[in-house]
Amino acid sequence: MRLLDSETGLMRDFVSDDDIPRYAILSHTWESDQEISFRQWEERGTSDITHKTGFLKIERFRAQAARDGFEWVWVDTCCIDKSTSDAAAMFESRWFTRGWTLQELIAPKEVRFYSSEWKFIDTKANMCDIIFEITNIDQYILMGGDLEFISVARRMSWASQRKTSRVEDIAYSLLGIFDVNIPLIYGEGRKAFQRLQEAIMLKTPRPVVVRMGQSGRGS
Repeated sequence: MRLLDSETGLMRDFVSDDDIPRYAILSHTWESDQEISFRQWEERGTSDITHKTGFLKIERFRAQAARDGFEWVWVDTCCIDKSTSDAAAMFESRWFTRGWTLQELIAPKEVRFYSSEWKFIDTKANMCDIIFEITNIDQYILMGGDLEFISVARRMSWASQRKTSRVEDIAYSLLGIFDVNIPLIYGEGRKAFQRLQEAIMLKTPRPVVVRMGQSGRGS
């Protein structure tokens, strides 16, 4: 895991989990063409990036973290080298587009991401801003927030572009997201989604009518 020294801005790679110190995390939204990448930060002495708003954001964050007593900070844009094969593959991974992995991403308090060669990439907590950009799942939920505070339509939207091998699995994969139960009847196809909506309506006082755009086909 890479961290920035809040005083000097130097990057350090902590290999062992036991060695990772206390650090502050910057939660922010990305601004097109203004964010500072890992390579840009490493080469900041030889390239002019000081005019970018992303650079000023990191500098002010470091200063604030130092005032708050944090020796180390983590900023997703510059602490993750997205040019490496492991990081790039993660952002394009179909894991983020499958139906069943939605609850696997949301439910656990801690999620760790590894490459296909079992090289550690980072944790869900550290990467919540990036995961939001990929999945549109609210950072509040990725950080362990209560799903009850998220509307039915919003939760449905997280699954709208996901795929499952069977049509009915997209409905079954959402049971935990809505904390409801319906019998699993494989072969029922799109009727499963209708039954899911009915189960949600029994639990939710407001009407629920949502159309899913998922085809039900996936490798």
